[in-house]
This record gives sequence, structure tokens and C-alpha cells, in this order.
Amino acid sequence: MLGRKVRGFEFVAPEFRTVSDDELAAQGVERKLPQRATKRSAGYDVFSIEHGIIPPKGKMHFATDVKAYMGDDEVLLAFPRSSQGIKMDVMLSNTTGVIDADYYSNPTNDGHIGVYLRNLGDEPVEIFPGDKLCQVVFVKYLVADHDDPEQLPERVAGTGSTGR
Repeated sequence: MLGRKVRGFEFVAPEFRTVSDDELAAQGVERKLPQRATKRSAGYDVFSIEHGIIPPKGKMHFATDVKAYMGDDEVLLAFPRSSQGIKMDVMLSNTTGVIDADYYSNPTNDGHIGVYLRNLGDEPVEIFPGDKLCQVVFVKYLVADHDDPEQLPERVAGTGSTGR
């Protein structure tokens, strides 16, 4: 299996990055790929590369400059971290993120995974570069008997493009 990509994370191409390497270095921030916190963790923590303050009852987008690759029968699901909802009153704006295998390297954003956080609380929530935004889990999925993927179109764009 060495040398063959099965599933994992990469940084998006430089032209699709939100924050340049020079800007990150000036802030003393390291660009990080998602990683598990413990050996039995199912989720990979996703890190912010931006600073932001989410106002009460507001939402904000945070860039990661990360993309994910996986098998055709897999999906990457994004969930809030337990501490966000319990301690900070923060959730993912879309409640659960679904990142399909064909989102990887799409032509409009190279598969850049962005995270929208919603502040349900009464106080502003501050996110710093390097903070954990959410956790993502690779999952295999099944399709129905009558489903013929050869009859479906290819993805040609990024976020929200399959619902148009």
C-alpha cells in the first residue's frame, strides 16, 4: 500500500489558499493537516488558519486550506467537537458537513474544505489560527440497487454545486 493514496488530507494548491505561507509565518502559525488526538479517535480535528470573532446569534466562515481524498464509496462527514456545543454554544452552520469524494480537486476551489460556525450563545466567540474548528470522520456508504452511477453527471464545481 506504500505510495498508493487511499484516503487522507492534502493542502489545496497555492492559488486556492486563503492565507499565504508568508502571512502565516508572520503570525507564527503553522498550516496543519487534520489529525487525530488519540489512537482510538474516529475524528480528525480540523484547524483554523484565520482569526475571527463570531457575534452572538451570528455565523462565520473559517478557511482551512485543506482538501480530502478518499475512495469512490466513501464520504467525509464533519461534526462539531463536543466541547464546542457544550462549553461554547457553537455548532456547524449546516449541522453535519458532507464532503463527497468528487469534491476533491474540483476546478472551482480545488476541494478546499471551509467550515461555517454558528454562535448560538449570547457572548461573542473568538477563534484563533490553530484552534480546532470541527472533527471529520471518513465513512463508507452504500447505494440503492437501482442506482447507476454511470448515468449521473460528473461534479464540475465546488460547495453547493450539486443542488442547483
